[in-house]
Amino acid sequence: GTNRTITEQPFPTPSWAGPLHVNTVGLERIIGRGVTKMALSMESVIGNERENFIFAPVSVAAALSVTLLGAAGQTAAEIASFLGLLAGIDFTDRTHIVHKQLGRFFTKFEQNPGVELGLQLAFANGIFIQESFPIEPKFDEIARNFYKCEVMPLDFLKNTEKSRLIVNEWVSNHTNNRIKEILPYNLSPATKLIIANALYFNGPWEYPFFAKTRVGSFHVSKTEDIDMPFMVNGAEIPYYYTNNYSIFGMPYKGGQLVMYIVLPQQNLHKFVNNLTLDSIENMLNHTTVQTVLYSVPRMKIESTLNLRKPLEELGIRSLFNPTTADLTGIAEGLYVDNIYHKVEIEVTETGTVAAAGTATGFIRGGIPMVKVNRPFLFFIHHNPTNTIIFWGSVYKPTPFFEKKI
Repeated sequence: GTNRTITEQPFPTPSWAGPLHVNTVGLERIIGRGVTKMALSMESVIGNERENFIFAPVSVAAALSVTLLGAAGQTAAEIASFLGLLAGIDFTDRTHIVHKQLGRFFTKFEQNPGVELGLQLAFANGIFIQESFPIEPKFDEIARNFYKCEVMPLDFLKNTEKSRLIVNEWVSNHTNNRIKEILPYNLSPATKLIIANALYFNGPWEYPFFAKTRVGSFHVSKTEDIDMPFMVNGAEIPYYYTNNYSIFGMPYKGGQLVMYIVLPQQNLHKFVNNLTLDSIENMLNHTTVQTVLYSVPRMKIESTLNLRKPLEELGIRSLFNPTTADLTGIAEGLYVDNIYHKVEIEVTETGTVAAAGTATGFIRGGIPMVKVNRPFLFFIHHNPTNTIIFWGSVYKPTPFFEKKI
């Protein structure tokens, strides 16, 4: 017969089949940079000048890595290219080891020493599949073991509303009842697979806020102000200031996590769109620990994102396409309808509050004062892995008034 060249598909098989070898050296640093890139690229396709955009890149990377486990062909190639471009890892060698390493990276955040100190980081990662599709047991096992991701069959077709309530209840149970509703509206009975990804975070500060919280104005825009309770503090914290922006960091107890707030002088949207990986690292590298007075809204910042459109814009297309999706490693004939991502972060006094008397020592000249009373960028940075866990542009925070007893 004639000699034919067989062009191999990049991913002919699901990723849990394959040899076990991968270079894990420097993986964390690479993922850390990749995760920041992901936050920036997501912001560029979703962010707008009105709505809060709160995003947990690490968590979305975990959800996509789980999906990659069960993907093959073009679908796997697109997810791998998205994650790989970000992380600089060759995902074509998608083996147990890659997933084990990634899984280990993601669970590192759960093992934060701050947890004993009252740090609350709760996250839920679930894949919900129309029950008529038989799920590959191997996929289920690896998703659970490496990614703490639950795979659950539901009957979207016959019990659409009940399925929506089950997903919401599942997310609520996995986030200490903090995130009540990730699916706010009706699902389609034709739903085949949805991914739900939710995170809640609140933590005690290394330097407690002063006892006195005052109500002031938060300037949402030139035409809109809202009343906001402001917490005040003075401490030795990372700080840097230029003509374009100021940045300061509020460390959480346990020394691993820091919430950085960046206040641009001008328009936040423009500022964020011009950010690069290097400019963020540059900002962080320029901060020095010094005495700073800062006033921060006592607030809740949250958003619910449907990641389907932005991911399609960033090159993950066939995953959502009924005719081209290849998720044979999960079940034949599947495609993803939607990926829902909800993040809620509370910024409160959390834990102890410093006595009122301590404030007076700071009221003297020469100390920088930062007021977070207009739209700002924030990110919560995990020092041990140099990774941004949460990222957000906040145009209009939700005021968190004290409950009157």
